[in-house]
Amino acid sequence: MRVNKGNLSINARQDGFDGHDVSSGSIHTHGKFDFKYGYVEVKAKIPTGKGTWPAIWMLGSYIDKVGWPTCGEIDIMENVGMDPEKVHFNIPLKGPGKGSNITVPKAWDDFHTYGLEWTPTYLRVYFDGKQTLEFPKTSDKPELWPFDEK
Repeated sequence: MRVNKGNLSINARQDGFDGHDVSSGSIHTHGKFDFKYGYVEVKAKIPTGKGTWPAIWMLGSYIDKVGWPTCGEIDIMENVGMDPEKVHFNIPLKGPGKGSNITVPKAWDDFHTYGLEWTPTYLRVYFDGKQTLEFPKTSDKPELWPFDEK
């Protein structure tokens, strides 16, 4: 990972690190930063190629206590290298979750903006300012709606 002209680059390398053919990096804020409700936005240029799986996602801060998926997960963006022109947005849960995807020709050519609006009553995910997914609150039970926690 490196920062160049204000941009963070996370690169994959064929380097045999830790016994793996390819290594890459990620940013983890668990135990360092968390929040509850608000708007999150990431401007990113994703890679493409067989074997890539770039993602921007969040997990509930209390994952150590309740595990996954009970802690909650929000996939603001996922892109699977074997289907590079599909951008996915998912909210997997222990109960029924929700997901969507859009086709973005040459999604890797430009920077795009991925956003999440998180309120006490709904989650909304955005791609370049356009809503791609809305998930209204489905339950007051924490195991079915864990998004009332950080």
